[in-house]
Amino acid sequence: MKTTAIAFLKSMKLTGHPFIQSIPEPYRTSLSQEVEIIELQDQQVIFTQNTQADALYLLLEGEVEFNKARANGTTQLINRASEGQFFGEVGVFTGEKRSLNAIACGPAIVGKMPKATLDKATESSEPTHQILASVISHLRSTTEHYMDEVVQREKLALIGTMLTSLLHDFKGSCSIISLAAHLISKRHKEEPKTIQRCESIENQIQHMVNMVNELAAFPHGDNKIIPQKVSLEKVFNKFCDLKAPLLKDSRFKIEFISNDVEMEGDADKLLRMIQNLVTNAIEAIPPNGPLGQIQVRASESDGMVHLTVQDNGLGIPQEIQGSFFKPFATFGKHNGSGLGTAIAKSIAEAHRGKIHFETSKQGTTISIEIPKVFYH
Repeated sequence: MKTTAIAFLKSMKLTGHPFIQSIPEPYRTSLSQEVEIIELQDQQVIFTQNTQADALYLLLEGEVEFNKARANGTTQLINRASEGQFFGEVGVFTGEKRSLNAIACGPAIVGKMPKATLDKATESSEPTHQILASVISHLRSTTEHYMDEVVQREKLALIGTMLTSLLHDFKGSCSIISLAAHLISKRHKEEPKTIQRCESIENQIQHMVNMVNELAAFPHGDNKIIPQKVSLEKVFNKFCDLKAPLLKDSRFKIEFISNDVEMEGDADKLLRMIQNLVTNAIEAIPPNGPLGQIQVRASESDGMVHLTVQDNGLGIPQEIQGSFFKPFATFGKHNGSGLGTAIAKSIAEAHRGKIHFETSKQGTTISIEIPKVFYH
């Protein structure tokens, strides 16, 4: 009975879809019976680019993302569709192969209408009008996404040019400071505190140089990984060494739980990713509120390493939730570049991983999933 009821509800969603409603009554019921209803899981692929277009898809429930594969192995978001819309019509009519990937964003239900059924449906003028309106809407939305990307690229290119011009002088100054610290430590071999402080200076200088190098490389999409065995406990400990003054701040408490997780990856880049996300978490904590709680946790299961950065801050503003991992996503801040979360995402993806967030007024949890063993 329960199965029958669910099937009935799905059938109702199909018959109530705007495209089905646009088909004249004499043919609507028979053509609806030729539509296959498919339940999709989160991130399930509906079709991939360069495959033959053989059907129109009616989105009955949930959301679908359209992206395009890049040469460096990452993907570029192009557009999204929500309940009541349809997609995949252009390739069916032109005979061209799919130009994008279509992937479910969370659980979703679609109706797959074969080309033969679509041909019969479009014999009437109203479904044809619906398709033309959909094509125009897709073109408008895709153009907006494209223009946003062009503006971002121009901003990133400008930052890259500026950093490249400054990088040589910056490295020269850092080398002098590092050399001075090294010479001081050699001159005061019998003073453990002096040696420790000099080592700290050298480590901080190297960390700064690495950060600037990575920031300069980011606009060009240069995020190569040289995989090595990485202990996340050592990464967390290095963060604590480099950010010792930060950990003494009385406004918040930062807790690291490594669970002795090890993986293949780039330790310096993973450190940078954690640093960016922790910095973001700190900025979300209100200055006059209760004690800030930030937890960085690592775990592993089924060949995947799971990293979470959780805080009890104010949450991510609604205005930037849709662009949180894009460059220059910032709201209400008086400082910062707006690149921290974008760089964190690029590092996760360079490790063949994924990153996402859950947020509310009680805080935010950013979750990263990375394969334990790096694959090329």
